[in-house]
Amino acid sequence: RRRPDTSRRRGTSGADVSRASGASGGDERGHGGLGLSCKRSAWAQSQRGVNQKGSTRAILRRHSSEMAKALWSSSSAEEWQGHLSALESRFGAKKTKYGTLADLQTQFQALCDRLAAADGPKELSKDDLVMVMGYKLTRGKMRPLMNKIVEGTSETGVREATRAALAALDDEGGGDDKAAFKALDQLHGVGVATASMILAAAAPSQHVVMSDQSMEAILDAPAHGKKYDLKSYAALRDACVAKATALGGDWTAYAVEQSLYSAAAAALAVDVAAAAPSAASASAAAASTKPAKKPSKRPASKPAAKKARKA
Repeated sequence: RRRPDTSRRRGTSGADVSRASGASGGDERGHGGLGLSCKRSAWAQSQRGVNQKGSTRAILRRHSSEMAKALWSSSSAEEWQGHLSALESRFGAKKTKYGTLADLQTQFQALCDRLAAADGPKELSKDDLVMVMGYKLTRGKMRPLMNKIVEGTSETGVREATRAALAALDDEGGGDDKAAFKALDQLHGVGVATASMILAAAAPSQHVVMSDQSMEAILDAPAHGKKYDLKSYAALRDACVAKATALGGDWTAYAVEQSLYSAAAAALAVDVAAAAPSAASASAAAASTKPAKKPSKRPASKPAAKKARKA
């Protein structure tokens, strides 16, 4: 059965209805396309800014890695000592919620001195472990969740685990590294990198901080996807111990890593200082190109006019 034509009841033809619906549909598609193109344009501009920031960070990181590698290939004790002496001055204003990097470095060095002067069993308190984790996060990549996990550990658990780990080391800082790492692995949030900082604080001559800078300079590790495992740490530690022996004097494996970190920090400081004038000139140029504001043509209010006449 044929359906009745409802357009006749409304007083319009089917063609008129189709034309009207087509016109409205076209208008809606037109406005929708315009809005989508605007959104795409805004998204493209934001992506360009993100890409520029990302490329700048990649360049700075690459430069710092090259500086650390250049120092690693050097056999000059004076050059190494120069970077080590300038370590604290290169921290700059870097800080996190755990404190400034300079203050955390001072606290970590105080922990090293305290462990070196200890006559009995060596151990860390919970506050010491929280400080070490904060120092590690401020020194490298920020992972706030890690310190929250460490803060949830008990005082007794931290002391027992660190005492067992440091007891596995001999008087010269060597000993059973696997047993030391296994004891520290019982603490939640403490991996190989954090454990290396604890061992380096207790035995700086034989242990080293496992950092991105040292792994890239010594092990030629990639910028992303590094393996923080015992095998990589053993290779890193042996290389730093050999370099400290070659430099002679009072050099330790821990001091070698500190110098590499200082060299990388120096590269970042130089690049940032070089980029600052260009950024300032760019902002000044942008400000100069802005059109001057036109004076307002609105008449002054009556109270303002009275004050002007009184002045």
